[in-house]
Amino acid sequence: VLPIYEQTLGNIKFIFESALDKGNVLKASDIVNSQYSSYSQGNLSVSNPGAKFIKVTIGAKNMGTVNTEQNAWTIENIVDSQGRNFVLLEGYTIAPWLPNPDLCGALLKPAFDPTPCVKIYEVSKESTGLKIRVQTGKDNSANNLSSGKIDSFLIDLIVR
Repeated sequence: VLPIYEQTLGNIKFIFESALDKGNVLKASDIVNSQYSSYSQGNLSVSNPGAKFIKVTIGAKNMGTVNTEQNAWTIENIVDSQGRNFVLLEGYTIAPWLPNPDLCGALLKPAFDPTPCVKIYEVSKESTGLKIRVQTGKDNSANNLSSGKIDSFLIDLIVR
């Protein structure tokens, strides 16, 4: 089976951009969100010695003729070849290493360059065959996405 690095759901084309193995520590020197530049915590370590951080960027492009709705799309869990799910890290602890503004779910204008969605995950070092779940509401509707009427697909990741 050949890997799949892009998938169109409705009018939204999801495109794999990058997956970076950040090891077991997110370094204070890698903080990208200036809102947290005075953040005194410094480095952030994985919660378990058998884990590593992976920073994923997926682009979303509107292939249609009108703007998509805000919050009509997102990226979800990383899934490995064993079917194990790894949930994205959220909240103040991880925020310094994520771009601001967060463009995940942003309104997409037709035919513009892909809008990057960046998330960080804690994944087992043993996991292989990583894929990420991309999803949108049926008919690219934000209401459908929030009510669980979704189209989703697993896109392959190349972790560097």
